[in-house]
Amino acid sequence: MCPSIALALALVAAAPLPSTTPASSAGLEVRVDPRFEILSVVFRLAGFREYSESGLPDYAAAVDAHFGPFRDHPAVRTARALRQRVGYDAIPSLAVRVKDARGFEPIRPLDEPGLGLDRRWDPPATVAFLEEVAAFAQASGAEDFLRGQGPYHALIEASARDVLVSHLDLSWFDRTFGAGSRPEVTLVVAPLNGPNNYSSWLEDGPRNSRHLFAFVGPALAKKGEPPSFRPGQLGIAVHELLHSYVNPWAERHLGDLEPAALALDAPVAQRMRLQHYTTHTVLIESIVRAFTIRYLRELGSEEQARAAEVGEEQIGFYWVPDLVRLLDSYALDRMTYPNLDAFTPRIVAALDLWGAQATARYTACEASRRARTAGLFTGGPGVVSTEPTNSARNVDPATTEVRVVFDRRMKPIMAMMPTDAAFPELVPGAKPSWSEDGRVLAFRARLQPGRTYGFTLNDPDFYPMQDAGGVPLTPTTIRFSTCAARSPSPTP
Repeated sequence: MCPSIALALALVAAAPLPSTTPASSAGLEVRVDPRFEILSVVFRLAGFREYSESGLPDYAAAVDAHFGPFRDHPAVRTARALRQRVGYDAIPSLAVRVKDARGFEPIRPLDEPGLGLDRRWDPPATVAFLEEVAAFAQASGAEDFLRGQGPYHALIEASARDVLVSHLDLSWFDRTFGAGSRPEVTLVVAPLNGPNNYSSWLEDGPRNSRHLFAFVGPALAKKGEPPSFRPGQLGIAVHELLHSYVNPWAERHLGDLEPAALALDAPVAQRMRLQHYTTHTVLIESIVRAFTIRYLRELGSEEQARAAEVGEEQIGFYWVPDLVRLLDSYALDRMTYPNLDAFTPRIVAALDLWGAQATARYTACEASRRARTAGLFTGGPGVVSTEPTNSARNVDPATTEVRVVFDRRMKPIMAMMPTDAAFPELVPGAKPSWSEDGRVLAFRARLQPGRTYGFTLNDPDFYPMQDAGGVPLTPTTIRFSTCAARSPSPTP
């Protein structure tokens, strides 16, 4: 899952937890996974943005101090070369398919049918990469580092148990998908995740068993603050657990579902690609998000559920509120529909109808959204200048800092959204920072010659960047291009 999950659920973050004690949260293991932590470090050192956004400054500083000298290790160099192929949830998919954090040997041959390794990984090349990762772990003393961080990890695990697991009703999944359908579940607390959350699962055909791993990062913390989770992250945990039920169902019925998914995706295709969702994953995500809202409505509150529906519309899933209402029919007539497979014809028929009406439905949703936000940005702050200058061409690729100057003091919050241009690669370990007067946002970056870079501050649907009085910044796109690499001077 990408940051958009967090954005869609941001509106429910402050809502109270369900008031009743869950019927069951037994059988759910909570732990930091050393395999994923070491892989996260490698991809952090390689400059992957999604692994460079940890909201735990103390932990991130400890990681950078310990592992920084190994930034040019072969494993890190290979990871950099993989940037165009892998990222985000491909990393946890690999982590759960290795035996341990010492040898990084695959649990079974990576090309074995049924293993389920993310298709972005090339099995032979990945085996060689894992050997480099094992060498990295040994050379860098990764095991000693993780052992030294044990007390810190224990704090995160305890918070996850208290805030998430103790309020998570796993019996709801049994009621929704049928008894006996629950997989073995591990909630992986991931201190380097930042705003990203993922899920991956293993299937053991001979034993007819499934093991789901849900990767959830702690909430943002200030320097010196202990790590913790927040009540609003319960919906994220539910979302990731739902993937274990929905993904296998979607694979079984993909032929019937995909035509409608293509039609529904068409009006928002660019927005979805920017969130790293393909048409296939958009289909799965929409079902998962609809079930997440049903969970919040049943075990949380109508306020939480409605806020989540608004959030889904804001990030492009304009058909999810209708899908939630369709799933109400499933929940209310389980005699006719004992499981989701039995209800599939109803879902296919509805998606086909909505797909045929996709343009009109999306247009109506956007008109309603614009009406809700009319006048929201009036009198708000503005961008005075940028370095490099906005729209500049021939920017020196040796530039190491990007700065944005505002016309007034801003709250110390940032929201930089991707565009169709490349996002400036952040220097690992160097987080964006605000000036003392709150008017300058700056971050260190590594630019490449001959490339166009861009990012948008705020979004019409997500606008946390506000002035000190709470008025949001009008969504503003910053864009610039670097000049081509200079040719070396001829030898005299």
